[in-house]
Amino acid sequence: MRFSPVHFARRVKADPVEVAGWIIRAARRGAGSMTVKFLVTLGRHHSARENAPSLEAALEHRGDVVGLDVAGPEHLPLAPFAPLLKRGARKGLGITIHAGEARGPESVREALKLGATRLGHGVRAERDPKLLEEIRRRGIAFEMCLTSNLQTGAVRSPDRHPLIRLLRAGHRVTLNTDDPSICGTDLVREFDEASRLGLDGLDFGLLQIHAVAAAFLSEAERVDVNRRIARRMRSIG
Repeated sequence: MRFSPVHFARRVKADPVEVAGWIIRAARRGAGSMTVKFLVTLGRHHSARENAPSLEAALEHRGDVVGLDVAGPEHLPLAPFAPLLKRGARKGLGITIHAGEARGPESVREALKLGATRLGHGVRAERDPKLLEEIRRRGIAFEMCLTSNLQTGAVRSPDRHPLIRLLRAGHRVTLNTDDPSICGTDLVREFDEASRLGLDGLDFGLLQIHAVAAAFLSEAERVDVNRRIARRMRSIG
């Protein structure tokens, strides 16, 4: 789950570190037996100084928080966030950055320079073959969201979405919901949409493998999740 401690702290006039603890505890109660990890979002529309308390909240709750996300208008530069992202990475947090959705490949290159190993959307990276090859070679993950990409106009029609092309070309593609409440979707619907685009059982298996590989987990956790998926697949196969 992704959230911005600064955003919610401003709404309730509380300390971001404290607010992050409230959100984490509430989400864990709601999730029941499901394992939940968290990404703390930094907003491009705020300055690095304004976002700094969100980083502090992420570090205070490290373990529950496993990564940093940068979201917001892509025309705003990422460079001011470099110190925050570098500090988070040094402390073991993964980095994912929204890029290649509203702008072209240049925003993706900017994200990669700041250490992103996952790209929020990234659909417009396809316009630059050299960039695509670098992404594939480095195993950078695409967080693709079919419903959202159509709603925002990042992709003009379902048949033009690059998900299948990139997946079958060997890229680490994952399938996501973006914001379920805003987009009016859930992961089941996203898989249904992918099926209508022509993805088959092998493709769905690859999406699951890629999701686990891209997740900000320890190796022990990654092995455990893969084991649980394999056990579940055997039970339904």
